[in-house]
Amino acid sequence: MQSIIQLENNNQIILTGADGRTISYDTFMARNPKCQLAFKGKNNRLVLPFDAELMNSKINFMANSGLCYLENTLNKKVILNLSVWENSTFIMGKDCSFNGFLNAIVSENRTVLIGQRVMFSFGIWIRTSDVHIVLSIESRKIINHGKDVIIGDDVWIGQGASLLKGATIGSGTVLGYGSILTKAVPSNCICSGAPAKVVKRQIVWDRQSMHNFSEEEKTDFEETYDFDPKIIYTNEAYPENLQEFRKQLGSIQKRTMLDKMAVIATLFDQPVVIKEKKPSFLASLFE
Repeated sequence: MQSIIQLENNNQIILTGADGRTISYDTFMARNPKCQLAFKGKNNRLVLPFDAELMNSKINFMANSGLCYLENTLNKKVILNLSVWENSTFIMGKDCSFNGFLNAIVSENRTVLIGQRVMFSFGIWIRTSDVHIVLSIESRKIINHGKDVIIGDDVWIGQGASLLKGATIGSGTVLGYGSILTKAVPSNCICSGAPAKVVKRQIVWDRQSMHNFSEEEKTDFEETYDFDPKIIYTNEAYPENLQEFRKQLGSIQKRTMLDKMAVIATLFDQPVVIKEKKPSFLASLFE
């Protein structure tokens, strides 16, 4: 069950998992005293779990019909610096974690889709638009339209990385320190650089920190580590329903707010898998 906090101009904060509990806006903000929320237009929706903690977050709805949809994070804490513009959508799956602010600007009627169990370091930026206009002199047409950004399940985003419009990360992948990503990269690989390129394939990663590991502990970890087939996405068949996934996500901006949230609820049943032999297919979905 959910609890709805109704604001001016038909803006709403929707708290999922409320189980019959209700809360006022003043109480909600008192529970999150360092959070800054702004609804500058109408018909915007902030959807998050009832017990979520907005740790110093800044969430700004800059226009109309924006949607920020958050599942439970790994420790209930949300650390976002987010701006959502006209008819744009930010989606984050469950059990994600933050080591610092995740900065994101979602605009041009585009979507940022983040899967489940994604680990964010700090100083990370996500943008769906160049913001300023670039025109072709010959055709007199705009040539730098916005694009969606997609992050699969079980992805590790390193410190200072930037995901610009069109960036797509397959599930199980690591994006290295300071990388700048603008295209699709496969599942279960390491990508780094500016622009980011694949530097290692067929990998998995683990949240456990090695700061205090001795060489003996590293050896023991290697000998006892259980390679869970659920996170080795490159061994899975290419998703048969990917065309439907494309259809649903690609048309999300055209849906009513209730329909958007219904579509979002179904997205996390299918991880974003990009096989090495077809890295360009998913990248072309939002051209």
